[in-house]
Amino acid sequence: NSTFQTITGSNGGAIYNNKKLNILNTVFKRIAGDDGGAIYNKDQLTIGNCILNITNAGGGITKCDGGGIYNIGSCEINNSTITESKSSLHGGGIYNKGTLIVNATTISKCDGKAGTGIYNNNSMTLNNCQIINNYQTNAENLIINHGEGWSEIFCIGSGIIFNNENAQAKISKSIIKDNTIISGYGNGGSYEFFGIIRNKGEMNILSCIF
Repeated sequence: NSTFQTITGSNGGAIYNNKKLNILNTVFKRIAGDDGGAIYNKDQLTIGNCILNITNAGGGITKCDGGGIYNIGSCEINNSTITESKSSLHGGGIYNKGTLIVNATTISKCDGKAGTGIYNNNSMTLNNCQIINNYQTNAENLIINHGEGWSEIFCIGSGIIFNNENAQAKISKSIIKDNTIISGYGNGGSYEFFGIIRNKGEMNILSCIF
């Protein structure tokens, strides 16, 4: 067994992978980085029986994605737990821009402005997973400048699971419950708050519990 603990890095706080990597029986705890708080994957990554706990992507004025994992390659996750992970932008638990397969894995208590648990920007398959007790504490604020001295704050709270335009997602035999999206009222701006799942692409859901 291996442990990475109390580490601060750049992209991939603990691991930056650009080849073929298998990670088994490993704990990542209190890891901070830019994109990919704990792990940044560009190529082929397999994760099995691992725990990612208290991992963070970005902070302060740095806006980063993937509190636990940032994937732009091929990533398969099996029998693992991602908990208390946070991103300052998208994908509190996982940000995916490649191919992502997640089996028998729990994502809980994560936080991000969109896709609090998972933000999918390409191809994702979830099977027999638990996406539970995630809580979005901050919405995504977009400032739209209309000219002539008038600007508007457009506040978006969206999705424990966010499936973006042109992305494909398959979710089966999974439990997605006890998750919270923030809500509020506009005061001089526009506010939109979407559901636990926000789908802008193609998504198939089969035999899940909400």
